[in-house]
Amino acid sequence: MLRDDHTALILARLHHERLFAEAERERQAQEVLEEKSSKPAHPLPLLDRVRRWRRRPAL
Repeated sequence: MLRDDHTALILARLHHERLFAEAERERQAQEVLEEKSSKPAHPLPLLDRVRRWRRRPAL
């Protein structure tokens, strides 16, 4: 009986830790999404950056 209770407690703790870790991953993913969406667009459009890169002299 005592052994079964101990096993149940261990399983409950593992389950809780798994849920907590999953919630933490979701929170971090949400922060990354919010961070990406709040970043301003690059000041130069992509095509202008490519043109500037092509004009650089060869090394």
